[in-house]
Amino acid sequence: MSKIAADRKFTRTIIGKYKLLRINTPKTSYFARPFEVDKIISALSKTKLGKAAGFDGVYHEFLVHTGPRTKSWLPELFTDMMQLNRLANLFKSTKIVALLKPGKPDDLPESYRPIALLSVMLKLFERVIYNRLSPVIDKIIPLKQAGLRNGRCCMDQVLTITNFIEEGFQRKLNTGVVFADLTTTYDTEWKKGLLYNLKDNIAYAIQMSSFEQLNRALTNDMKVFVGFCKHWRLKPSVTKLKVACFHLNNRLANAKLEVGFEG
Repeated sequence: MSKIAADRKFTRTIIGKYKLLRINTPKTSYFARPFEVDKIISALSKTKLGKAAGFDGVYHEFLVHTGPRTKSWLPELFTDMMQLNRLANLFKSTKIVALLKPGKPDDLPESYRPIALLSVMLKLFERVIYNRLSPVIDKIIPLKQAGLRNGRCCMDQVLTITNFIEEGFQRKLNTGVVFADLTTTYDTEWKKGLLYNLKDNIAYAIQMSSFEQLNRALTNDMKVFVGFCKHWRLKPSVTKLKVACFHLNNRLANAKLEVGFEG
């Protein structure tokens, strides 16, 4: 089969899978404006190959090496989905693979980490949306948030808390820290609340002269944190919640903070 014939066959197949109702829809906002072919090609250039396919059986390699007809059709599909506010049915199906966590017993459901294999077409759609939104979002996200941001990583958070602790040492203060995590965040998160209140994992850090003061202050902070989670339909992970105190007093080397968390 010639290269042109193969491209036409693949184009017919892929367009048939993701067919949407085509209607003329006005541009509703700056973010819903039609996508351009060069934006699709730019997003494809950053696609990682060798990844598993979703239910639709389409691999990243198919999209990267496809011909111009498919690449010119993709922005039409993505524009329709954006302006019609609807997804192709295959985008709503997810293949779940359960992976056993290292060192965990294999007879407990919580020992497995579910991996969702999404359609690579959906991933590409998410990428072009991200490329459109990120310049605007980056201007309003707090500087302290480092997760999922270009040029930032968790080491930025480590450096921030380390500097805070070092400043406490210079002032001869004890630094109490509660490291909090959320369980199944995107399963329990209130989706509209997530858009309103994007965040990383949380660390409450405070400096006091005594352990007793730290206990009271951090316990009050945990009450606020629990109320915040209930309001935004979040579920704190009690097993991952850790408390630590950083100080230079050798006489208190074995002392521990006693922070209250819902009893």
